[in-house]
Amino acid sequence: MYPDASALPSFIVALLLAAGQAGATLETKAEETKAETEIAGVAARPPFPVAKPVDRLPHKMFKPGDIYYPEELAKSGVQGEVKLDIVLSAEGKLLSAKIAGSSKSDELDKNALSYANAEGVKWSLPENHPKGENAHYLLNLVFFRDSVLTINLKTCAELNMDLSYFRKANPDDDVRKVASLELIASLFTLQLMKTRGAAEALKYADSLDAINDDTIRACAEKPDDRMIETYVKMAKNHKIRF
Repeated sequence: MYPDASALPSFIVALLLAAGQAGATLETKAEETKAETEIAGVAARPPFPVAKPVDRLPHKMFKPGDIYYPEELAKSGVQGEVKLDIVLSAEGKLLSAKIAGSSKSDELDKNALSYANAEGVKWSLPENHPKGENAHYLLNLVFFRDSVLTINLKTCAELNMDLSYFRKANPDDDVRKVASLELIASLFTLQLMKTRGAAEALKYADSLDAINDDTIRACAEKPDDRMIETYVKMAKNHKIRF
């Protein structure tokens, strides 16, 4: 949910050499494919997106209470990440925006498009934007209910709401991937790495699924408890101390 060598590794060098040696073969195959397409009478279409490799723009984060992420929506557990494919002109003007990856929430997807198309949004072109051309970019808009500043205040009842929404939006996914549990895991992993070393962090990682399962069960039983306090108790049961 959120992480120079002076020489290239040997396997990358090997791949580059192989790519160079295969260049002529690829060009020949491309010509053959083009000829076959023309014979079939089918117009060749460039792959999505139509641009030189797609670049990513910096993520945009929305906190509960933002105009595009209303407090009531966040309280109902709705959260996620929207990926937009946007086209910017050479002058930095938005020409189009469409969903490239849904958040699984119609409201969040709609709000993401509203943000992109809103007047007053300033688009800064990357340095490698092709001069005088339009280009596609991927923009990730993140709508997460929790942050490092709010996670300590989160109640088990709020976690239960998050889990309820997650199960509806992602019925085939692992509920341990709910954003608040992943955030806590990231924070405690960093803490253990800093204070107790890699071995303890790895021990924590090995126990993570069990700690998450125990936290989910405990919060279902005692919704008024603080989520972080419940999590720490469950970790102690697995001999993990933060």
